[in-house]
Amino acid sequence: MRIFSRACICALLALPFIISSSLVTAQETPFSYTDSVGYLTEGADVLPKHGAPGPIATLGDAAFPVVLGEYEEGVYESVVAAAFVGKGRVTAFGHTDYCNVGAMSVSPSVTRFFDNVLRWTSGKEDNSSDQTIRVAVWKDSKTAEFLKGQGFDAQSVSSIDDDFDVFIAGATALKDSEYASLMKAVHKGSGFVTCGLGWGWSQLNPGKSLKDDHPGNRNFAKYGVPLAWTEGMLAPTANNGYLITSDLVGASKYVAGGVALQFLSDLNAKKADVSALPREDARQVASTLALIYRYLPNESRVHFDSVVDSFSIDLVPTAKNPIREDDLISRLTVAVQTERYLHSQELNDVDVETIPAFAAGNDFPGSVPEDAERIDSAKVVVKTDTPGWASTGLYAAPGEIISIKVDPEILASFSKPYRVRIGVHSDRLWHLKNWTRYPEISLEKTVVSPETKVVNPFGGLVYIVVPSGGKSDGLGAVDFEISGAVAAPYFVKGVTSLKSWQSLRNASAPWAELQGKEVVVTVPSSVIRDLDDPQALLDTWDRILQLEAEFASGPYYRERPERITCDREISAGYMHSGYPVMTHMDVEKTLVNNSQLTTKGDWGFFHEFGHNHQSSYWTFDGSGEVTVNYFTLYIMEKLCGLPPEQARKDLSKANRMEKLRRYMANGSRFEDWKKDPFLALNMTVQLRNEFGWEPFLRAVSEYRKASPEELPRNDAEKRDQWMVRLSRNVGKNLGPFFDKWGVPTSEEAKDLIKDLPVWLPEEFEELK
Repeated sequence: MRIFSRACICALLALPFIISSSLVTAQETPFSYTDSVGYLTEGADVLPKHGAPGPIATLGDAAFPVVLGEYEEGVYESVVAAAFVGKGRVTAFGHTDYCNVGAMSVSPSVTRFFDNVLRWTSGKEDNSSDQTIRVAVWKDSKTAEFLKGQGFDAQSVSSIDDDFDVFIAGATALKDSEYASLMKAVHKGSGFVTCGLGWGWSQLNPGKSLKDDHPGNRNFAKYGVPLAWTEGMLAPTANNGYLITSDLVGASKYVAGGVALQFLSDLNAKKADVSALPREDARQVASTLALIYRYLPNESRVHFDSVVDSFSIDLVPTAKNPIREDDLISRLTVAVQTERYLHSQELNDVDVETIPAFAAGNDFPGSVPEDAERIDSAKVVVKTDTPGWASTGLYAAPGEIISIKVDPEILASFSKPYRVRIGVHSDRLWHLKNWTRYPEISLEKTVVSPETKVVNPFGGLVYIVVPSGGKSDGLGAVDFEISGAVAAPYFVKGVTSLKSWQSLRNASAPWAELQGKEVVVTVPSSVIRDLDDPQALLDTWDRILQLEAEFASGPYYRERPERITCDREISAGYMHSGYPVMTHMDVEKTLVNNSQLTTKGDWGFFHEFGHNHQSSYWTFDGSGEVTVNYFTLYIMEKLCGLPPEQARKDLSKANRMEKLRRYMANGSRFEDWKKDPFLALNMTVQLRNEFGWEPFLRAVSEYRKASPEELPRNDAEKRDQWMVRLSRNVGKNLGPFFDKWGVPTSEEAKDLIKDLPVWLPEEFEELK
C-alpha cells in the first residue's frame, strides 16, 4: 500500500487558536519576507490537498515558503513557494492541479488565497489601486472566465507577449522558446504563477533528470528563478489540506533555503554549532539542505562541499545504527555523495575512475569477494521488444568500473535511448525519518556511445533498461558486451537446466535472480544456495501472476514480466506495489518457499501485485484497499485452496459477523465502511459465498471491453456501475444489498435492475 507513515500536527489542528499563541510566541518571521507571507496568507485558512503534492525547494535569499506540508513527522517543506526574480515575481505550487478553476473555486477561503497570490505575484498587491490586473491564462478559457468573475482582466492565450501583469501556466506546459519570452517579461516586472509535481514527472519520465530535464526546473535554473520541484510527497497539516498561515512559516524558519544555507555558511566559518541547535531545528535544516543541494547552482555548493570534504565515505547506516533525523552532518554528507557519485554520472560530470567503493555498499546490498572472477567479456542478449529491466546475470562490485559495449550501427538504430542500470533497489528514502541504508543506492546511465562505463559505489545487479516502443525498431534480439562484472546466481525458466543450476547457484555475487515467464524474483544469494528446484518455484510464481491477470479480465497481455524484491528499507508501507514490488527483508525466504506459497499463500505478495492490476474504473473512493483484495482472495482460493474464511483471520465467520453487527448498530455509515477495508471486504465475501467468483470476473471483463463513453466518469458513476454490472452478472437486484451496507448508489441506477429478484444474504437475518 502506498501510505507514508507520518504523524500530523494533530494537537495544533484540533485547537487552531494555539498556533498563534504557542507555536510562534512573540518571534517574528526570521527572514525578510514577513510582509509578503502575511499578505499571501491573509484571509485564507486551508489549501485543499489535490492528489499527492510534492515539495518545492527554495534556493536562496530571493525565495521563501508560503504554505507548508509535512515532509516527515515534525519536518516541513514548501507546497507553495514564491520568489523575487529581477523586477518580477514567481509563485509555484507543488501539484499540477492547482493552476485551474477547479482548484481556485473550491471555497471562499481558497478563492481569497488565489486572489492574494495573483495580486502579489503581479506586484500590484496594493488593494487601494484602481488598476485592473491583467491575467494571461495559458490555453484555459474556463479559468480565465472564472478570474474575470473575480475582478481580474483575464483571458486565455496561446502565445506569449508582454501584455500581462501575471501569467498562469503549468510548469511543463511551455516550450523552452516560450519560457524565454515569459522570463524576459518576468525580469522586466511581470509575474508568473505555475504548478508542477516533481515525483509525478519523474514517474512519467523514467531515466530522465528532474533537475535538468524537467521543463520548469531547467528553465528556472537557466533564467535565475530560485525555485525547483523536487522528489517526495507532502502530508497534510490540516484536515485533508495544508494550513495557510504565516505563523507556521515563521515557526519553521529553516524551511527557507536561504536561512538553511546561511546556517551552513556560518557552520563552515565556525560561527555556528550544530550541537547548539534544538533537535527540531537540526532535523529541519538537515531536511531542507538535503532537499535543495542537487538543485543549487554549482557556485552555491561551496559550503556544502567544504563541510562534506572534511568527512570520509565510511558512513555505514544500519537498522541498529541508522543515520538519524537530526544528524545534520551525516545527512549533508550523504546528499553530496549521492549527487557527486550517482547523479553526476548520468550528466557525465564525473570521471568514473575517481568514484570510490563505499563501506556502506559492503554492508548493503553486500560485498563481493576479492578473489571472485571479474569477467573480461560477457555477451548478453537483450530482447528489444520487451521493455523494462533486462536481467544480465551479472553483478557490479562496489566501486568497480563495468563497461557496456554495443555495435555502433545497432546503437544508431535505437529510436529511444537504452540505459545501463546497476542495482535492483530503486526506492528512494530521502523523506524517511531515519536512514537504515543510503537513500539512493542504484543508478542508471544512458548508453550514448558504443562503450559506456559506469560505477556504483554500492555495487548491484546489472541490467540493460529497454525503452517502451522498441518493438517498432524491428531489431529483435541485440547483443551487449559487458566487462568487469562478476557472475550472479541466475536461473531462467525454460532456458537454464536444473543440472547447471547446481553450480550457478554458488556464483559469488550477493544477490540472485530467478526469472519466470510472468515475474522475476530477486533475493539475497544466501536464500537460494540450497534451492534445488527453481523451476517448480517459478511455475508457482507464474501461476500467481496468471491468476492476477485472470481476475483483471484475461487473456491479459503483459508486455514485460513483473518484478519483486526485498530491501532493508522501502519508501512506503510494509510492502508496496510497483516495478518492482518491494518488500522488507523479513520475507526473503518466503519469496523462494514454494511449499509455503502453494499451501498458505502470502497475503502481502498477492495484495501488492493486485495493486499493479487494479482498475480505477471499478475502484471508487475509499475502496482502494478493498478491491485490491479481490485479487488476494482469488489467488488464495485458486492457488492454495483457501476460501476467504480460511485465508485470513479477519475474515472468519465469527470476526466478520462481529464487525458487521457493530457497523450496522452504528447506522451503516459509508464513512465508517471506507475506513475499515476488512469490514468492507465482508461485503465481497458475502457475494462470493453465494455466487462464486465468476460474476466478478465477468463484470470486470465488461469494463475492459467497454468504449470510453461507457466507462464511469466520476465516483458516483463508479459505484452505480459496479452495482449494476454485478447485479446483472449474478442475476439479482443488489440495490437493497448496497443500501444495507450503506454504499450510496443513485435511484437511476437502481431502476436499471429493479426487474431482477432482490437478494440479501442470510447473514443479515442472523443479526436480528
